[in-house]
Amino acid sequence: MKFRKLFTAVLLSLTVLIPLPAENAAAFSVSDDISFNEIMAADTDSAKREAGDILRQKMAERADELELEIIPDAVKEKKDVNDIINFALEETGIGTEGDYIRWSLSSYQYEAKTDRYRRKVIIHFSFTYNSSAEQEQIVTEKLSEVYAQLDLNNISDLDKISRIYEYITSNVRYPDVPDENNRTLFSAYGALINREAVCQGYALLLYRMLTDCGLQCRVVPGNTDLENHAWNIVRIGEAFYYLDPTWDTGRSKSNYLFYLRGTSDFDSYSQQNHYTSLWEHEESPVYYPFDSGEFYIDNPVSLTAYSRRKIFRLGDLNADGKIDSSDATIVLSSYASVSVGKLSGLNEGQLFAADTDGDGAVSSADATNILSYYSYQSTGGNKAFDQYLKTR
Repeated sequence: MKFRKLFTAVLLSLTVLIPLPAENAAAFSVSDDISFNEIMAADTDSAKREAGDILRQKMAERADELELEIIPDAVKEKKDVNDIINFALEETGIGTEGDYIRWSLSSYQYEAKTDRYRRKVIIHFSFTYNSSAEQEQIVTEKLSEVYAQLDLNNISDLDKISRIYEYITSNVRYPDVPDENNRTLFSAYGALINREAVCQGYALLLYRMLTDCGLQCRVVPGNTDLENHAWNIVRIGEAFYYLDPTWDTGRSKSNYLFYLRGTSDFDSYSQQNHYTSLWEHEESPVYYPFDSGEFYIDNPVSLTAYSRRKIFRLGDLNADGKIDSSDATIVLSSYASVSVGKLSGLNEGQLFAADTDGDGAVSSADATNILSYYSYQSTGGNKAFDQYLKTR
């Protein structure tokens, strides 16, 4: 199947930092028509986090400009302002924050100056967005109607994902010839209200709806074999699963190709491939390192697609019919994540398959059992895995 060309926005960033020493700086006057916010925290880390909280609130409200007054020790270099922006864009579990702000930005810039008289640094931010405050209010009101229509109360997370995904893939269309100057195409507003969007708008609407309903979801930027693209991951149990509503648009529910897929089968039915990567302006703090190991440690994606019917045998975590070193590798990777307080990255069936010693936990001992059995088989042993474990 040949996929139509996908077009998505490149987030523009312009950062200007002028950290002037207090003894040389002139007084910095503050404009009367800009939201001014004084950071009260006196220590560096608390000041940055407080500044991030205010910045998050203002961006969620689609503020065009704001100024933050903060202690000089908190903003000595560009990295310090980036820290504030990173705090502002943290995932909070609120649908209008986190990735919803991150990928709703069209451009931003900031300037920092020292006010020697007040012994403060004043950071001036300005933003442009792909949707306005008025449009976001319309989105919120419309979503209330949609949630009632979909009857999302008292149903499982899986059913919530299914109904929301079906709503989006049935009601949003990809434009035949995307107009880059039409910024609403890159927004949830375009997808929900105009019922037309590019992949960024699809992914934002799915993020907003799933997060509103209490699910943990992320927008993932990347590439196909031809161009930039965006899709989502959503958490079910101990693992995340891929979703691409753009490429499933117009398909019936029974014919989805990119719904709740794992790392090994996301592109099983596609002539193109998804590659997680940064777009342009990698140095911008708006871009989380989506192609780094850190992102997938925090948000581990299942090896295989979600399935209520798939049967996992004890020891066979990749369901390939064999118990070997690859299964042990999965166990050890999961154990490493759990050991530092992260999700295991295993689905329900894999959690059963991984617990080879029956102690209710995934550990290095389980991997040792698998490797021992693999060695046993390699030397001609023919006992089933469960029978082998009884003789150890």
